[in-house]
Amino acid sequence: MDASMDTPDPGAAPQSVLLEGQAAVEAALLEQLLQACRDGAPQICCFDADFQHWPLSNPQLLEALRQWVAPRRRLRLLARDYQAMARRHPRFVQWRQIYGHVVEARQLSEEGPVDHRRPVALLLGREPQMWRLIDARQGRAVLESDASAHGAALEWFDAVSQRSEESFAASTLGL
Repeated sequence: MDASMDTPDPGAAPQSVLLEGQAAVEAALLEQLLQACRDGAPQICCFDADFQHWPLSNPQLLEALRQWVAPRRRLRLLARDYQAMARRHPRFVQWRQIYGHVVEARQLSEEGPVDHRRPVALLLGREPQMWRLIDARQGRAVLESDASAHGAALEWFDAVSQRSEESFAASTLGL
């Protein structure tokens, strides 16, 4: 991965790096999540169908998230279904129970028109860094540093979040 992506110059031209292969994509995703925590991003926006292939139970990530938690910070999750995530990432589920006050988890409704602009998966940290999965089956992703693309992706994320419903509760209360 290009080291210049770590500290982009605000006046620099947009940059993008194509990542190929599941291992490269997962390693870049982990690094971008860690970087968003290190940067103290006020919000980290994550979108995926089910998050089962994200490194959410990685101990290093969970520690970084623990240190990242602060007032007015939000980890915003948007998915179609959280069942696979709950099964695959029990450590993250435990973390979520403790730090649920910073997590906003929303579920996409199955209704409505198909949005062909929707990425397969998306991670938005501190502007202008953005990670976007372009082909899940082939393990291809793009890591971008472009303020306008970041802004457009955040606008899309906010719009879709508004049409979704709360989900993936921090705890389940039963009678």
